[in-house]
Amino acid sequence: MVAKDPVDGCLGRIRRGDIPSVLFLYGEDQGRIRSFVTALRKACLQGASEAFNLNRLDAQEVPMERVLEAARTLPILAPRRLVLVANASGLSTPEWNKVLSYLQDPSPHTCLVFLSERLPEPKEIQKAMGDKGVLLRFRPRTVKDAGSWVTSRFQQEGKRIRPEAVALLLERAGTGEGELEIEIQKILCYVGDSKEVSAEDVAQVGTDIRPLKLFDLTDALAEYRTAQALRILHRLMEEGTHPLALLGMLLRQIRLLWQARESLHKGREEISKELNLPLYQVDRLRRAAKLWEMEELWEAYQGLVDMDRTLKSGGLPPKTLLERWILQRKKEGRHAPPSTPAWRRL
Repeated sequence: MVAKDPVDGCLGRIRRGDIPSVLFLYGEDQGRIRSFVTALRKACLQGASEAFNLNRLDAQEVPMERVLEAARTLPILAPRRLVLVANASGLSTPEWNKVLSYLQDPSPHTCLVFLSERLPEPKEIQKAMGDKGVLLRFRPRTVKDAGSWVTSRFQQEGKRIRPEAVALLLERAGTGEGELEIEIQKILCYVGDSKEVSAEDVAQVGTDIRPLKLFDLTDALAEYRTAQALRILHRLMEEGTHPLALLGMLLRQIRLLWQARESLHKGREEISKELNLPLYQVDRLRRAAKLWEMEELWEAYQGLVDMDRTLKSGGLPPKTLLERWILQRKKEGRHAPPSTPAWRRL
């Protein structure tokens, strides 16, 4: 039996009224986090005034004492107070120590939510969040799960979306909930009162966004078109993709390219099943993988892993590190020698 998604499991608890006192939400799918917070807000406030019972605070602007003071304030004509703390990844160790003290005796009348892009650095906080609160990572859905979500989302609007339209939408928008919701709203406006959404409808209003641009980026890197790779990177960030989300997407992309490069001798249907990808994406992946040598993919992946470690230790900004990762490819300007042992895998 497949384990239930922890995010969906927690959301079910919340809708039944079992609301945690403290949550730490992080991950790549920021759109899914926004949807989760919306459901949490409805469950906590139940129609009561947000002006009195909802605090939105920024960890980079507000001291932790004020955050915890808000958390200890009783709600007014509402079941709970909801305190949302953005940019929690920037909290220092002394500030996290104050949170540790609060976790020993959290207010039963408040739901305190930390919003971040990555795990808190102190291991003690990670453990305490797991023991005393809820620690949730919001990964992008698999293609299968995202397809089910898209179908359900259109059903909520009283519409049926055809399977080929779902496939085209996922090809263009990826599996991130935020990007999908933007495209869904455009499609809903386009189809109007029509009860069915076709692939032609998606094609008319859809936008080729991040996944295809990622292929363009990695193709440019494979062929040493550094200036073009930088332009694609900047365009993705201008369109609202956070550098940290891009890092996670690139890690996944390089892993997929590695797996596809290893599996070129296999049939497309077999690769589709192994990688949990639709056939149209497998075809694109195989074409892209042929541009790379295995050793080059390993070096590119190691560069991204090193970047992730640098970010966690408080080094350069993620945008700068991504640019440097691309420029290092130009600096080498050659194929890496075939020295990577066969047992090294992504």
